[in-house]
Amino acid sequence: MRTGMVIGLALLAAILGACNGGGQMAGGGTGGTGMVAVRGQVASTETNTTVAGVKALAGVTEPGVNTIEINGITYDMSAVDYDGTRSIEAGMVVTLVAGTNANGTRTAESAFYMGELTGPVKGALATNVFEMMGHTVFWDDRTQFSGMPKDNPSAGVWVEISGFSMDDGRIHATYVTYADGTAAEAVGYVTSTAGALVLNKVLTVEDQDPDFDSANVRQYQVLKVRGTYSEATRTIVATEIQTLPNMGDLGNGDEEAEVEGLVTGAPALVTTSSTFFVAGQPVRLTPSTEVSGGLLGDIANGAHVEVEGPLVQTDGVYYIDAEEIEFADAIEIEARFDDYDPATRTLSFFGGWITVQLVDGTQVSTSLDLDRDVCVDVRARKANGTAELVASQVKPESGCGSEAELQVPVEAIDRDRLTFTMLGREISTSGLDLKDEDKPGNLSRSDFFDLLKVGDLVSLEGSPVPNGIPSWHEAEIER
Repeated sequence: MRTGMVIGLALLAAILGACNGGGQMAGGGTGGTGMVAVRGQVASTETNTTVAGVKALAGVTEPGVNTIEINGITYDMSAVDYDGTRSIEAGMVVTLVAGTNANGTRTAESAFYMGELTGPVKGALATNVFEMMGHTVFWDDRTQFSGMPKDNPSAGVWVEISGFSMDDGRIHATYVTYADGTAAEAVGYVTSTAGALVLNKVLTVEDQDPDFDSANVRQYQVLKVRGTYSEATRTIVATEIQTLPNMGDLGNGDEEAEVEGLVTGAPALVTTSSTFFVAGQPVRLTPSTEVSGGLLGDIANGAHVEVEGPLVQTDGVYYIDAEEIEFADAIEIEARFDDYDPATRTLSFFGGWITVQLVDGTQVSTSLDLDRDVCVDVRARKANGTAELVASQVKPESGCGSEAELQVPVEAIDRDRLTFTMLGREISTSGLDLKDEDKPGNLSRSDFFDLLKVGDLVSLEGSPVPNGIPSWHEAEIER
């Protein structure tokens, strides 16, 4: 889902130089007792057949959604009137404003859902990739298919997708369902107003809405258009056009904000004063921004991060002034890979212990040659319900010929044997230098395990062994 941000071209040129697409978003753990604006992919919902639940404004009569979960936090939706086409389902990207109750739960006061695209599928492009209304749509294990097979839909089938747009005409779908085929819809940002109105660089819009003045549309304004789609010209003749609210417009403009998604629009060199986008939401760094799970220099296009901070309006634009940025793709590998299989797009490390799948959404550095024996820095996550890793970013890394590093959340701890498990392998701490990022010097094994918890990130460093497990010599708890 995209939310509207009225950003003038001159302003955008001044702050960034180019606007890039939005993304999947989710709430994190912003503190405070006031309102919080959240945008995220719905992980789960709870309905009640005897209570109205969330009140759709489109005359929907099915049982209401009483709660939804976004990024591990449950929101009470029972008192909400929301702008959407149906009851909220898992996988949809939703923007909401909520308050914090005394017991720490959150009650939503307003909510907004809108799909990225509704229209006919042109056809499959590859595994987990299809073309639709001029866009390349890709999906993965996080994508929810509602009432239809989890596969590329057939050519000619009408579907609705929710998700997040990249800056090159691609959309990562988080939700896919059948559509009735009566009217095409698109939500996107304006990338051209010269001669024709263009959304997302690929979809031409012909304005046939008598109530909409396309002459005053600004570059990078986000619109919802509805009408008749022509595949031959990649044009939608729009009989309805509307701008969409941003996170600040949904509330009072003074909320804390939480957003999770892919970074776009990042400069080549990120500094403490940089501005970029996360899931379509402008984010500003400050000298006091805390970065966890990675480094400032790791903030790059395609990185998956969570951002928390206040919404601050400047020149009509709502920014999140980032108090904290946390890397969501916490698994990191810095090492030479053993092998790359182009047929399966899989990198293999450490004698086959770790395999990493490259998918359509993986950001691979253009300077990286995967046919050569090179050092790489890989950011990855675990695929849902499996041990397989999926890469979000792969780039060259210098200096890992004599050192290999692996950062992974701890899955299990054996305090009797003084071992921990990561990615299914038990790691002995015997003979290792044990550290905690927040404490000076080395720790004893007992002190290390007193501090260690399941879910903590641990970074291992060791001497590489060709096509084998490195000889680890250090383990550090990352904060």
